[in-house]
Amino acid sequence: MTTLTRRGWKLATPMWFPLLCVAVTVLASVPVGVLLDSGIGIGWYWLVASPLSAIVSGWYFTRRPTQMPDLRGLAVLFTGMGLLIAVGLIAWLYRGAWSLVAPWLVVGIGLAALAVGMRSLATAVVGGTAIASALVVAIVDPAHGYSWLALIIGLVAAVAAATEMLRIEPGTGHG
Repeated sequence: MTTLTRRGWKLATPMWFPLLCVAVTVLASVPVGVLLDSGIGIGWYWLVASPLSAIVSGWYFTRRPTQMPDLRGLAVLFTGMGLLIAVGLIAWLYRGAWSLVAPWLVVGIGLAALAVGMRSLATAVVGGTAIASALVVAIVDPAHGYSWLALIIGLVAAVAAATEMLRIEPGTGHG
């Protein structure tokens, strides 16, 4: 029974690939922001990178040999779509004092929700890091706040992806 439970949890947490997508897109946004004049350039970068990352992650989930149950799969799908739409709307429409960190707070909350649906501690850590870093940057207001946020969240996502990859059973391509 213990072996079946362990295998069930491993099969339920295929988050290495989406976390790797998060790490790559977030870390790539730092030089893009510097090269393309942070405000406008970052907006255009995320307008392209967010949907692309979501599509690639969706492709990964559909190609897995073991699929999630319908109800949980739908919950994860709607959470991901809501996350994508909410971040896009906030980033493009909100211009208040928290405009730099508001999208990161939404990302953190969305990743936390996905972590519950996917039973992924690594994803929960990335979500918690996004929320905590955004709050610290909002309060402290350091120079290059966006770069700090992207570097911290991107590096944590990369470590989380590596941790999830270590759980993959050799020869199977999945946990």
